[in-house]
Amino acid sequence: MPSGITTSTGLGSVSGSRAAQVAGVPSEFLAEIRLKTQEGDVMTNLMTKMTLPANQGPNFVMETLARANVYALSQGVDMAQNQTMSFTEVVCSPGEYGGMLILTDHQIASKANIWRNAGKVLGQAFSRKEDVDSLTMLDGFANALGGTGTILTVGHIIAGGERVGLGGYVANSSAFTAGSVEPGPKPYLGVFNDAQLHAARKYLAVGAIAGATTGSHLALQSEAAAEMLREAKLGKIGDVQVYVDNNLGKDTADDAKGGIFSKAALMHVQFLGGPTTATDRDESLRATEIIITGWYANLEYNDAWGVEVLCDASLPSS
Repeated sequence: MPSGITTSTGLGSVSGSRAAQVAGVPSEFLAEIRLKTQEGDVMTNLMTKMTLPANQGPNFVMETLARANVYALSQGVDMAQNQTMSFTEVVCSPGEYGGMLILTDHQIASKANIWRNAGKVLGQAFSRKEDVDSLTMLDGFANALGGTGTILTVGHIIAGGERVGLGGYVANSSAFTAGSVEPGPKPYLGVFNDAQLHAARKYLAVGAIAGATTGSHLALQSEAAAEMLREAKLGKIGDVQVYVDNNLGKDTADDAKGGIFSKAALMHVQFLGGPTTATDRDESLRATEIIITGWYANLEYNDAWGVEVLCDASLPSS
């Protein structure tokens, strides 16, 4: 491609010579890109967002401090329990991602709102890619519930939130020292697709509760059903705020992995604070290339603060 004149802009505030570069990019294109990338998608927006500033890369490093202990003392006896500060580093390296659209001179002259529509398409594409990559973090937790063909229930969601709250709690029939666990900090979040949540929704709306009286069953049922009708979502179940993200895929056995986690467990790190855009004029093609690029990575801060949930994601039918 012949070299062209390139203008670029970050999606944050710009000033000075940087602002002069922006002049070549249509404002409606930038506005739509900014809107779509700020809206993002479900999973990405549920993670703790961090920024790796310029000249401080290429790696993003979080330090965790080992916990200290306090012991009973005897009067007049020197302390014998010496402890030192201990640091553990959690590291990720943002990678570069991007996309490009080509607008021909004929399209630009013929189509109304072509720049705004181009901004919408590229902005949605970038945020969707970020979201799909963020969803893969749900497949990384050592703590797991469900299994192949398992129907997701309200009980799974409640249990997942309780496991996050019991961060570091060992399996049954194993002992651990009192006070040694590190509970996951709230809020607790659950992410599943609509197919996974179908059975749980149906249970809340019409299902019976084993061992409950008719009166108490109807009271719970009506409250939950009313919220679903009002808000078009499951809302909070136990300690878990449940969200739907239909970017979540499934395997050929019709199973998918959702998850429940503390917001502090997962981080989405952006280098320079978000994507940048550019246009490149190609005279021989009689067209303008519109480019979006950005750097990001996902980081698991504490594995004990999350639970992966493998369950059935068959297409709902009744």
